[in-house]
Amino acid sequence: IPIALDHAVGEYFVGVVADCKSVLKNDTVKTNDYTVAPNKLNVINPQGGCFEDEWEPNSAKGLAVPLTEGLHEGLGLCNDEDWYSVLVPATNTLIVTVERSEILSLNEVNPDIDIELVGPSGELIDVSVSTGQTDTVMAFVVPAEDTYFIRVKPKKNGNLAQYTIDIAMNEPFDGIDLFAAKATASPTVTFSGGALYLDWTLVNLGSTPVGAFDVKVYFSTDEKVDDTDIAVGSISIEQFPGATATVRTDSLVLPAGIAGGTYWVGIQADADDVVVEVDESNNWVTAAPIVIDGANPCIDTEDFEPNNTLETATELDLNAPAVGVSIFEYKDLGLCPDLDDWYKVELPEGKRFKATVNYLYKNTKGFLYTQLIDASGEAILDEGKLASKSEVLLPYVWQAGTYYLRVYNPNKAGKAKPYTYTLTVSLVEPNAADVCLADQFEANNHPNQAQVVGCGLKEMTLCKKDQDFLKFDLPADGQVVLTLNNAGGKMKLLVYEKIGGAIKHTIFGNNKKTITAGAEGQTYWVQVTTTSTSGVVNSFDYTIFFDGISGVDLQVEEVSPYTGQAYQGEDELVGFFVANQCLDTVNDVNFGMYLSDDGVVDENDILVREASVGKAIVGGESLGVNEKFTVPFDTPPGKYKLIVVIDHDEQVVESNEGNNASLAPFTVQEVCVDDALEPNNHPNYPTDLMLGYYENLQVCPYDLDWYRIALLEGDQLNIKAFFANGGGDLDLRLYQDGNFTQPVLKAYKTNDGEALVYSVPADGSYYIRLNGLSGAANTYSLFVSLDSIDLCESNSCQNGGLCSEEGTGKVVCDCTDTGFEGDFCETNTDDCAADSCQNGGQCTDG
Repeated sequence: IPIALDHAVGEYFVGVVADCKSVLKNDTVKTNDYTVAPNKLNVINPQGGCFEDEWEPNSAKGLAVPLTEGLHEGLGLCNDEDWYSVLVPATNTLIVTVERSEILSLNEVNPDIDIELVGPSGELIDVSVSTGQTDTVMAFVVPAEDTYFIRVKPKKNGNLAQYTIDIAMNEPFDGIDLFAAKATASPTVTFSGGALYLDWTLVNLGSTPVGAFDVKVYFSTDEKVDDTDIAVGSISIEQFPGATATVRTDSLVLPAGIAGGTYWVGIQADADDVVVEVDESNNWVTAAPIVIDGANPCIDTEDFEPNNTLETATELDLNAPAVGVSIFEYKDLGLCPDLDDWYKVELPEGKRFKATVNYLYKNTKGFLYTQLIDASGEAILDEGKLASKSEVLLPYVWQAGTYYLRVYNPNKAGKAKPYTYTLTVSLVEPNAADVCLADQFEANNHPNQAQVVGCGLKEMTLCKKDQDFLKFDLPADGQVVLTLNNAGGKMKLLVYEKIGGAIKHTIFGNNKKTITAGAEGQTYWVQVTTTSTSGVVNSFDYTIFFDGISGVDLQVEEVSPYTGQAYQGEDELVGFFVANQCLDTVNDVNFGMYLSDDGVVDENDILVREASVGKAIVGGESLGVNEKFTVPFDTPPGKYKLIVVIDHDEQVVESNEGNNASLAPFTVQEVCVDDALEPNNHPNYPTDLMLGYYENLQVCPYDLDWYRIALLEGDQLNIKAFFANGGGDLDLRLYQDGNFTQPVLKAYKTNDGEALVYSVPADGSYYIRLNGLSGAANTYSLFVSLDSIDLCESNSCQNGGLCSEEGTGKVVCDCTDTGFEGDFCETNTDDCAADSCQNGGQCTDG
């Protein structure tokens, strides 16, 4: 009788089968080849099958059997799972080892089981899924005394096993004991020069802190790893506290030249024995073996490595010598699977940026992808995925800063091998249609960059390759209406309740959506992107209106100066509206008016008026304001932007401070001060002139300067008015006494100065008039003579310089070929300064 008969079955039928292996081919009737004895056989004490233990039932956490420290034998896992509990004192390390044995059976039974360690709150602390005879789980240096749970379960349904549980609890002791445990290595297939990632646990079972030490990693061709095997890398630990356990994730770049094959990975803490430990025997842990693909080594370019992370990204100097205009090429770059290549570039605002990765695609090696990432390192602005050529493009850099390029193998369908590639980047002028200015909420290309906003209108731009994120809060049972508006309606708005969560609401095109919070309130994230796959929109500008959230959002609209201009020291009336786009009423608020050169309020602008609106601004309504301001007398004349800023002193808390200002063009005109010969604005009140030169004269806007001079028949009157035409075009006229409607002579060129010469026909008084064209004003000088007026007559140019006269009254000297220089050719030119003598010749200045 076989001893492996199942102990749970006591009685058996006994049967006899003839030709049990069916070797008799001529025996065509098989139904009578067997017979069964009429009485049953009682088998005493069979030893086969799965034996349940005394602690059953314990197949659920609520039925867990308490265990103490030590070895527990005679346990059985028979068609269910077993739960145990153990009370672990604070700071102790719990080590649970389950060793299984096979079931005695006439049929093959899979005895493979797994073990889990569950924390006091139900969290999974550790798990072991070994296929060997032993499984171990650990909880290192537990923070407080509490109950932990052990779950023993079959790896597959139908697995049966007998097993033992050994429970060890180690309390911290004086001294140091470094313990390496729970190691896994990935990827399972890598390359010489490739990446190796290690997940493992480092423990100090002692209570004494540890100073600096190194951890070394070895490759072994057998399961016994020691320091005689291949050292592939090291990890530096600066310090490590006592009674501490840390789950570590470390990465290494394997050295070149490792032969292909299968290697077990060993990790040795304190590999150089610099730490004195209570127990030196537990510094090693071994991970399951990995494979080195010897046929495809990784070859990196030393000039760019290491650059496997964003933090170590290699900077590309876009000012370096280029292949073409603003095109930069980097050849023979190497990429290994699991070792991304990162580059960073400084991009100025207003340019077009493109990066292209060219490589020889092979199906067995997978793809190379390229990503363009913003300065946060989180937002992917563009990604190229094509075989042989992956390309990213930013048609218009809307915000200057550091951007990142990531080149990587996505390991699609398990296909990933080393590649060499060429990286080409270009930085050129953008297409006019792509120009797009950043809004006040940038950078907000990722949910983690989203600004918190409140009620009111948000005016924004969605540039090409851009996506915008905002977030807002709703109180318990609160409600908001979101309205999206964009010319052409080619945008959509998505609403999330958590980052990376499901889309809760969607607005397509120009539309609105009502959102209601639950009983506990909610934070929402809003994403705006395009509806078209090409990303093309009719306009980059769009708005989102948040209606229903309490708060204040003041906006200035329709700034309208009454005339749009004023003289220095004069007043101007300005009308504007203040809208409150939220629900809460503002009782009163101050505003400021500024004259600005550039339309942006800063410390260089001129504050011309501070006042209050004087009334409450009700939520959802608009208030019209009319107010005067005075242009300071010392304000330089010119064209300005008149900016009205509501709440310029920031006394009101608003949901959006970016829309508090609006502007209109405004001109400050220079005050015209009469000269010493005024009043002479009418021929009845002329200024009498003698022959001579008159300086510092002024024609004011729409003013006339009249002069009178007595002349005799035959006099040759010469008049010159000197002025710079850019300051205001002046015209010159001469009248006879008694006829002030028809001049006898006039000069009205459009360049600098005016002049006229008149032969006097009869004795009498003659009148000279100067006026500004179309109300122009200017300063001038007047020269009146009976002789030819030639400023060069005195020949103020020296050393043979040629004199010429400008309309402004200035003499200009041409010193060409004189050997002299200066305003009047008064300085000798050093002809030897250029050292033009050759072959030892000595230069002498002429």
